[in-house]
Amino acid sequence: AEKVSAERAQRAVELERQRQAEAWERQKREAEVTARIHAEIARRQAELAKEQAKADEEEKARRLVQAKEEAEAKSKQEAQEKLEAEEHAAQQAETEPKEKEDKRGRREVDEKSRRERSEERSRPKAEEK
Repeated sequence: AEKVSAERAQRAVELERQRQAEAWERQKREAEVTARIHAEIARRQAELAKEQAKADEEEKARRLVQAKEEAEAKSKQEAQEKLEAEEHAAQQAETEPKEKEDKRGRREVDEKSRRERSEERSRPKAEEK
């Protein structure tokens, strides 16, 4: 009976060792799968970070080019406005003396015609008397 009991105890110990070995192997496989999954996640994150850095750099370059183009356009517009203002000032400088002369000439003509009308009005009165 002791021999049977010892054999059973021996088998029970062997079964427990086998069960523990299988559990340990299962845990080992699960840890390996988990490690591969984490490695793949880390690889994808690194890839995404690299793509994002590239996209950020491209956006920065695009904004720089856009700012440069806007500055050039603004500079050209300011230069054009300055040129137009200078042309207008030059044109004004040319036309103002002429306009003053024209006004003076018109005033002289207006005064002359007023004098003539005044003289015409005073003539008939002189003739009537």
